[in-house]
Amino acid sequence: MPHYLRQAQRGGTLVAHGDGSQSRDYVYVDDVVSAMVAASTAPNINGAVINVGSGTETSVKDLIRIVLDVTDSKANVVYNPQTSGGVSRMRADLNLAKEKLRFTPSIKLEEGLRLTLQRDARFK
Repeated sequence: MPHYLRQAQRGGTLVAHGDGSQSRDYVYVDDVVSAMVAASTAPNINGAVINVGSGTETSVKDLIRIVLDVTDSKANVVYNPQTSGGVSRMRADLNLAKEKLRFTPSIKLEEGLRLTLQRDARFK
């Protein structure tokens, strides 16, 4: 994520491996911290594995579009079909997080990217 943001800000090149249709679940760090705090005080979780994420799939193509939008960039985008984009789909199942931690993510992807640009010293 920081690499895409940095490349977009600099007018560089954003490279997507595969065709960009693969999806991922992007979650903002503040939401992860909220889930971790909830997990540290939740009763009866006893080492349970609990997924944390946004619960939303976003394709790499859509991610690139959003990054270009939030940075107001006209950076070049290259799709490299020679390399795999990895697993085709990935999304966190938040059912256990909601049940055990009362966790619901609150920061949407676009907002999280804007906050990253505002708060992270690497983008100043």
